[in-house]
Amino acid sequence: MLATLKLALKQEQLVSQALVVLKVYVSLLDAEQLGRGLQQLVLMLLPELQAHTPQVVTILEILVLRPAEEEPAEPLARALGEITFMPDHPALGRVRAALEGFVQQPGLAQRLSGCVRGLAHESANVRLMAVRQLLAVLQQAAASGELLALLDSSASSDVDLTSEVLHSLLRCCSDSHAAAATASAAASRELWLPSADLALQCLGEVGAVDPARVTPPSGTAGGRAG
Repeated sequence: MLATLKLALKQEQLVSQALVVLKVYVSLLDAEQLGRGLQQLVLMLLPELQAHTPQVVTILEILVLRPAEEEPAEPLARALGEITFMPDHPALGRVRAALEGFVQQPGLAQRLSGCVRGLAHESANVRLMAVRQLLAVLQQAAASGELLALLDSSASSDVDLTSEVLHSLLRCCSDSHAAAATASAAASRELWLPSADLALQCLGEVGAVDPARVTPPSGTAGGRAG
């Protein structure tokens, strides 16, 4: 069922109908099923947030608000707490507020990992949301001193996380500039160039703390492509 809906969501003429079916589908899930599929469902919906805001928000509220009001069992509560990547969209205020009740003050590592997962998503729209959120996380961490502590750490988990963040950002710059070179002017302006610019700003936040960590991605010197 989910595989069929996921395929339908990739076809513009079927998106609205697929969201109607998805709304019914998620309404029928029990707590155990919802806990297992929550992350996948959220990531399926986010690419359609801008174009189909009312429908997507309604489904996200079913996924998050209903369980929150019913005091979910531990597996579902844990799944809700693992959703650390949620765009700062004005229509998602109630969803974000409900999730805060389950997220136990995520540390920097958890927040960065959530953003990195978003940067690896197949949807360019989700990747743009992820890099925007990553910039906010890095700016907050730089101001609090957490970013310096992470970069100075010799713990293997911290070294691996730092490497993963940097590689994800460099890949975002490279892929976005390459896509902008062949995309329409509107797509370049609204999607690819903003993604590349935000990724470069993220690298700048890291470089401001530890310049040796950052190597400019090839093909991006001199600013924007095109």
